[in-house]
Amino acid sequence: MPGTGDAAPAVAGAVLPAAGADPRVRHNVTVLGVTSGWANLAMQTWNPVVPLLLERHGAPAFGVAAAYAASNLGGAAFQYAGGLLADRLGSRWLVAVPTFASAALWLVMALSGSWQVMAAAYVAVQVVFGIQTPAWTTLIADSTPLVRRTAAFTSYNFLVAPAYILGPLAGGLLVLPFLSPPVYIGATAASFLVVGVARLRWLGEPRGAVASRRPAHRPAGGAVAAMRAAILGSATRRRLLGVSMGSASVVALTITGPFLSLVAHGLDGLAARQIDLLFAVGALGMIAASLVAERLARRVGEPATLAIALVATAAAVAAFTLRAALWDATLVFVLLFAGYQLGVIAIGSLRAEWAAGQDIGAAIGGTAAAAGLVVFGAVALGGALQGVLGPGGPLVLAAVLALLTAGLAVLPLPAAPEGAGAPR
Repeated sequence: MPGTGDAAPAVAGAVLPAAGADPRVRHNVTVLGVTSGWANLAMQTWNPVVPLLLERHGAPAFGVAAAYAASNLGGAAFQYAGGLLADRLGSRWLVAVPTFASAALWLVMALSGSWQVMAAAYVAVQVVFGIQTPAWTTLIADSTPLVRRTAAFTSYNFLVAPAYILGPLAGGLLVLPFLSPPVYIGATAASFLVVGVARLRWLGEPRGAVASRRPAHRPAGGAVAAMRAAILGSATRRRLLGVSMGSASVVALTITGPFLSLVAHGLDGLAARQIDLLFAVGALGMIAASLVAERLARRVGEPATLAIALVATAAAVAAFTLRAALWDATLVFVLLFAGYQLGVIAIGSLRAEWAAGQDIGAAIGGTAAAAGLVVFGAVALGGALQGVLGPGGPLVLAAVLALLTAGLAVLPLPAAPEGAGAPR
C-alpha cells in the first residue's frame, strides 16, 4: 500500500508475496496467475476475432452486438451471486470448480455450426467467469498481508499478461491460418479442463477466511437490505460502485467489446489474422504497465493510479480515431493495453480495500453486478452512436467515460467519524 515501508519490490521480486504463517495459501497468487495465464493463452488465440467468427457462421451485425451485450450483462449480473457463494463456500472452491463448466461450454461452441448456439455458449462462459470473479479478489486479498496486497495484484496480472501477447501472436501466425474453429476452440476446452484440475490440486483456502465472512445474523429487511448494504453501505463502497461502473464501461467499449475489431476490419480492411497480431503487439503495454504499477501505486496511491490508467485510455482511443497509418494504430494499442493493465491492478487493490468487511465477497460481486447494468447500456449506446458519429462513435463515448471516472476516482472521500473504523 502507498506510504508503507514494507511494500514488496517491483514485479520481478513480487511473484511470491508473503502470505503469513498459513502454508496452504503461500502459492495461491502464483497458482492463480499461472493457471489463468494458461487458460487465457488458449482463449486469446482466437478471442479477438469472435465477432468475425460469428459473422462467418451467419450472424447479422445486430446478432453480434446482441451477443456481446448479453455477455457483458450476464457476466456482471451473476457476480453478486458469486460473491455470496464465495463468502459462504470459500473462494478456492468458487475459483476451481466452475472452470470445468467453462471447459464443457467451450466444447459445445467448438462442435456447433450454428451462430446462435455459438453465441449462447460464449455468453454462458462469460456468466461462469462472472460467478468466479469476486472469488479471485477475495482469495488474493485473504492470501496476502495488507502491506503487500498491491504487489500481489501486480504479480497476478504480470503472470497473466504474456497470454495477451503470445495468444494473439500464435493465433495470427499459427492457429487461424491453418486450423478450423472446432480444433482451436476444442483445444481451449481441453486447456480449461487441465486448469480446473490444477486449481483443485494446488489452491488453498486461507485459514478462517470462510468463518470470518459468515454473518452471525440475517440483516433486518432480508435479502434486499443485505444487497443494499453490500453495495451502498459505506462511502467507500459507493465510490467503488461509481468507479466500477465507469471503468467496466470503458473496458467493454474498447478491450473486450467488438468495436475495436469491427472498426479495424471495416475501416482499415484488416483481416482476422492482422487484427490478432495487432492485439498481440498492443498487449506489450500490459507488460510495461505491470513493471511500474506497484511502484506507481506506492508513490501516488491506488486511486490516482486508476485515474492515470483511465486518462491513458482516453488518450489512446482519441488517437485511434485520428491515426493515419497502421503503425500509428500499433502504438495506440500499446497505450490502450497499458492503461487497461494499470487500471486492472489498481481497481483490484481498491476493491479489496474499499469493500472491506464481513460481506466483502457480496460487496465486490454486488458492485460488479450493478455496474454490469450500466455496461449493458453503455455498449448499447455505443452501438447507437455508430449511426450518429460513425464507426468511431463508441470510442468517443469510451474517452468521455474514462475522463469522468478518473475524476471520480481521485475525489476526496469524506472523513470517517472519530473512532470509526473502515470501511467508511
